[in-house]
Amino acid sequence: MGTLTSSPIDAEVTGTDTNGGTLPVRTLNFTPKSAKPWGEQCQTAITASLVLDAHGLRQS
Repeated sequence: MGTLTSSPIDAEVTGTDTNGGTLPVRTLNFTPKSAKPWGEQCQTAITASLVLDAHGLRQS
């Protein structure tokens, strides 16, 4: 993976279930979250996190 920026990301997730069966491919376009937790004069923190569960693929 390259450098994380605040630009939108196209994610594609694949996997297997607990029985070894193939799960369907899930795709999502999302924008990483950016914040200035240390104040406006400090660097921006950028995070990107996804969750895949029984409800599908979503940004967390």
